[in-house]
Amino acid sequence: MNKCIITKDLLEDAKPGELLYEGTTTDSAKGINMNRTGKTIRFVVVRGEAPDWVVYCGPLDWSIDKIAMHGDKVIGRQNLENIVAFDYEVAKMYRY
Repeated sequence: MNKCIITKDLLEDAKPGELLYEGTTTDSAKGINMNRTGKTIRFVVVRGEAPDWVVYCGPLDWSIDKIAMHGDKVIGRQNLENIVAFDYEVAKMYRY
């Protein structure tokens, strides 16, 4: 899986609510560890209002829009580092 690289410039240049990246991973310790099902799940990275950013995930059969609106918010730095690349400054901009 190619990781999306989230930078401060990317966040500042993006519009509020803009989809920055979407992808799939496993529901496991090597992906996004939500329920440890081992199933493939879809995730989206969205720019917030501040500028900040957030990652939501949901079932593979959900649309990107549905995940952005109704998905589970991904928490835990390790979960985030498994799917996107970011530095310390960008980590502080994550909306928990």
